[in-house]
Amino acid sequence: MTGSKKRILLIGGGDYAQSAHWPAFANNPHAELVGIVDLNSQKTRIGRLWPDVSFHGVPDECNGREDTGNEHTSSVAIPDLEKRPELAPDKIDGAIVSTYGAHYEYVLWALERGWHVLVDKPLTTSPGMVTDADQARRLIQHFDRLTELARDKGLLLSLATQRRFSSIYLEIARELRDAAKWMKSSDPSRGHVRSVQAFTSDGYFKPSWGYRFGAFGGKVKNTGYHVVDIVTWLLRQVTQGIDSAVIQVSPLCIDGLARLAREERPGLSPSELYASVQITFMIGNASYCVFQFHAQHENFALSAEHTGRRPHLGALNDEETLRAFQNRTKEEELRIALGPFFRVYFRRVAKVLDKPGCESGAKLNSYLEFSRSYPGVEPGRVFQAQTLPYDDPDWAPADEFLRELFKDKPSSAAMRSPVEDHAAAVSVFSGIYQGIALARNGSFEPVTVDLRGKWFPPTTTS
Repeated sequence: MTGSKKRILLIGGGDYAQSAHWPAFANNPHAELVGIVDLNSQKTRIGRLWPDVSFHGVPDECNGREDTGNEHTSSVAIPDLEKRPELAPDKIDGAIVSTYGAHYEYVLWALERGWHVLVDKPLTTSPGMVTDADQARRLIQHFDRLTELARDKGLLLSLATQRRFSSIYLEIARELRDAAKWMKSSDPSRGHVRSVQAFTSDGYFKPSWGYRFGAFGGKVKNTGYHVVDIVTWLLRQVTQGIDSAVIQVSPLCIDGLARLAREERPGLSPSELYASVQITFMIGNASYCVFQFHAQHENFALSAEHTGRRPHLGALNDEETLRAFQNRTKEEELRIALGPFFRVYFRRVAKVLDKPGCESGAKLNSYLEFSRSYPGVEPGRVFQAQTLPYDDPDWAPADEFLRELFKDKPSSAAMRSPVEDHAAAVSVFSGIYQGIALARNGSFEPVTVDLRGKWFPPTTTS
């Protein structure tokens, strides 16, 4: 009810919660963080960071990196919270799920209690989804289960994907809409995205412990989700519907899977691979857009024969850790062609120096270019800029969620990233994992994902 503070429970108080969700509370006088759920072993750390917020511990064995798919969550993921009157359903207005890995069970638990929910990406995972195509399909089933529950109960459910709040991606979306409008005004058959090429690479240090889970920690799941989501979101700026996506895994990806199948080592996830896939979006039997996605993940847990660095021998010492962080570089490229008259090229390179033992901050170099020659602009006109300020506003999804929650009648349609808005991205993401699982088991057939009813126009584009 407007006029009183909204009481929010935070489930998971790790690094991302500190950097993305806590600032939203600090800047919102109408929201109150009334409790943090985390592992018992994290009580001292949580108490130091948030001394005035009550801590609710769960056993350390609840530290799952993947969802089990068990819908009886109270006995699986958060077993003792039912006994705590301060966490009764009528005492909480909303929950933010920021756990490290498993999200499905926590979101289900919160929705069943009638709470609005903001959840970190990805909304759901499934054990063995890189080795079992049936498990990969469960991503869609879990997604549909949660969205239907939220819809039936009239609850907000949103994903904390920050890239849709980035000024660069918003500018690309505006340019796409303007170009499509001009092209369609002269020829209705024009004005749609013909091709997208996306490349992302990451030299990323990770410790040797805690990465023995089938699909956690890999490039496809982490940055890959951002890429697939932002591409489907951009495509939806200029089309109201796509029927299906045909996904073909490249032999480059298959070779990596075969190597991992031969060489099982602690600390190495089967999804840490060079992922190369082609995704063809279809309207009926016609190809609408070809999306080529390449993701390279260079992990310091790999052996020297693959990385040219030290063998995997356990935890790195301080000197090696420092060198690893100082040499971590993130790179991302996006190329979009809309008809024959419009091109977008965006490249971002980040030298990351924001980890313990290193200088604070990150050095970014971004380059954005629009080539326009469609009707209404001067032929060959090009706008380009070097060293653009690239903003990945981690806090923005939580800020929007809390502000919307305070209204008398919260509306997911008014939010930048309501969860239903990600339906196409989740389906494509599931299809990529289905393709990887089939390839790992020797099948090279393409995977077709049905997108009918999942391709929503963007709810907010400004």
